Amino acid sequence: MQRLRERIEAKVKWDEETDCWVWTGRLSAPGRQGRPHREGLIKTFDPIESNDLKRISVARASYMAYVGAIPEGMCVTRECANPLCINPEHLVLRTRSEHAQRKRKRRPIIKSNED
Repeated sequence: MQRLRERIEAKVKWDEETDCWVWTGRLSAPGRQGRPHREGLIKTFDPIESNDLKRISVARASYMAYVGAIPEGMCVTRECANPLCINPEHLVLRTRSEHAQRKRKRRPIIKSNED
C-alpha cells in the first residue's frame, strides 16, 4: 500500500480552503458509466472486483490505501462536493442504494416553464 500512497500523493494538489486532495492525474471520459462529471482513475489492483491490474476510481484506491479494505457491495462516495477530491477524510462507504438516494436528494428540482 505504501507504493500506492506514493503514486496517489504524486498527483494530488491540496486545497487549503476546503482541505480537499484534488486529483490532478488521469481522468475518465465525461459521462463514464452515466456519470455527468469526470472521475480520477489510477491503474492498480482491486482485490474486491478482481485480482487483475486495471484502472479503478482513484477515490476507491485512496480509500483502500489510507483507510482499509472495501467490503463487497459497498461503494466509495464523498462527503464534500468536489468530484475530484480523494482526501480519505472526505470519503465514506455507502451501499449503492444509499448512494443513489443521496444523489437524488442533492439534485436540484428543475421546473418547466410550460403549464
